[in-house]
Amino acid sequence: MCILFSFSIVSVIQCPSLNTPDYAIQSGYGCSGLSSNYSTSCFFSCIVGYETIAGSQKRTCLETGKWSGTELQCQGNGG
Repeated sequence: MCILFSFSIVSVIQCPSLNTPDYAIQSGYGCSGLSSNYSTSCFFSCIVGYETIAGSQKRTCLETGKWSGTELQCQGNGG
């Protein structure tokens, strides 16, 4: 009797860690490690006294291993 086993190797898609932009805070489950798994969403917002001038407030780890969107940019609102 011969028994054959079939094993599948599943690779986990990961994106590199995201930098928290200057004058911003980052939140989201799974966003603070050295890498994040596919479909993880990280959220960014400017700290009090600063406003968003460019970039994405939500970035998601894509199946390509890259992040959606662009880095958030914050600027002092002069207040």
